[in-house]
Amino acid sequence: MAQTPRTMSAVAADLAHIEQVAKVLGGIPVWEVFPESAAADAGVRFGDIILSVNGTATPTFKAFLNAGAAHLSRLEFRVFRNGALLSLSRGHGPRHLPANWI
Repeated sequence: MAQTPRTMSAVAADLAHIEQVAKVLGGIPVWEVFPESAAADAGVRFGDIILSVNGTATPTFKAFLNAGAAHLSRLEFRVFRNGALLSLSRGHGPRHLPANWI
């Protein structure tokens, strides 16, 4: 069955919703993941909301960069994806986190 193309306004509304959820949760939305980056290796995807890196909260992009730079050899991302909390790290599949983690 063919999928109906989405309108630009529907896509814009979805992106605005992700941005709003990120603000409420205190994280940053992921709009792009560079191939072969640590985030890509860990399984971070477009539309995820990164809540922390290596246990350091990431309410801003600057905080995200600082948290990652402190421990480049091992990065663990805590993300919100499709209503679930996940822990992502290189070489490991996503682990679901309890809802009370936040």
